[in-house]
Amino acid sequence: MVAFNLANARRRKGWTQEETAERLTQITGKRWTKATLGAAERSWETDRVREFHAGELVAFCEVFGQPLAYFLLPPGIPGKNDAFGVAPGGSCLTHLELLTAILPLHSTAEFVDAANVATQKNGLSWAPSRPSWHRPEEHYAAQEDGRTTPGTPADRVLPGGTVVDEAKRRRVLELLSEIRRLMAPEEFPPF
Repeated sequence: MVAFNLANARRRKGWTQEETAERLTQITGKRWTKATLGAAERSWETDRVREFHAGELVAFCEVFGQPLAYFLLPPGIPGKNDAFGVAPGGSCLTHLELLTAILPLHSTAEFVDAANVATQKNGLSWAPSRPSWHRPEEHYAAQEDGRTTPGTPADRVLPGGTVVDEAKRRRVLELLSEIRRLMAPEEFPPF
């Protein structure tokens, strides 16, 4: 995932591997070459998995001006990496489970407390709010048909009788909106 997003971030900036390697060398203090960067970018396509450490991830954020979550997003390539290993020989997460871990829509009290401890050093505090992509009218759309009560999502029945779990569908749409916001932050300002 990181390798795929590293290559994607570089291409979106229009930078060569050599230019990017120079920027990474400046930020990390470690020598990056075109070959080193190329091998790192290609590792998602091969069996030679490249593990990136936290310092490198932070350097990527700095160089490309992207949040950490950007580099952890699963590639949106159908049929490629439908399950993501947590550790070699360990359990795997589905695409949706990984997105939920990276883009939490509901913060736990422990996370909010930890975030505030971290931000207080800079005189800041943080309080999660309702995501800006939430559309309350979706909760009431089916009410007009008399199928639900306010606030209750309605399941949809597709031609052929397939039932779509509306709550899961909305969750996927929310995650996709967040991915779009992360991929093009200039088009989706925070406020």
